[in-house]
Amino acid sequence: MIGNPELSPARERFISTWGEMSSSWGISKTMSQIYALLFASADAMDTDTIMNKLQISRGNANMNLRELLEWGLIRKEMHPPGRKEYFAAVKDVWLLTSLILVERQKRELKPVTDAIEEILAQLKADAGGENVPLPEEEKEFANHLMQLRDFLILFNEFTARALPYLKEKNIRRLDKLLQALNAL
Repeated sequence: MIGNPELSPARERFISTWGEMSSSWGISKTMSQIYALLFASADAMDTDTIMNKLQISRGNANMNLRELLEWGLIRKEMHPPGRKEYFAAVKDVWLLTSLILVERQKRELKPVTDAIEEILAQLKADAGGENVPLPEEEKEFANHLMQLRDFLILFNEFTARALPYLKEKNIRRLDKLLQALNAL
């Protein structure tokens, strides 16, 4: 728990839970806590307010706010008359889910798939070229890599097909997609 008396117990629990959950998503705890704080807030917040409520340093706040902006999970707002920047969270859970899926595909699935392709090419090059059969001990390894690559490509295609339904908030079409998968 954060231990900030300015936050209601429910908001503090939500921020802590969201922060703990983030580690399984490959996102920093602080990044998740900042997002959760903004999500739970009715108003946009400036960096100083975020730092105070989460008890984090300016560098930590700025670094994580930049990352949240890159992901598209928050937006910057200017409130006249000052020049201070305020931040507000994307609160539409459908849009939020699609933004996270897109970023995870870009940051995780694509690099791993590309690396597997490079490793497969390296295996063939090490064996003597495209037309030379792989040694027996490398064949099984290559088969496992190809299965993993094929799964990642399939998963990427599945999420790419689900994204439009998420962005449209089309629950009926998304449900039909899931029913079709269940029928398989």
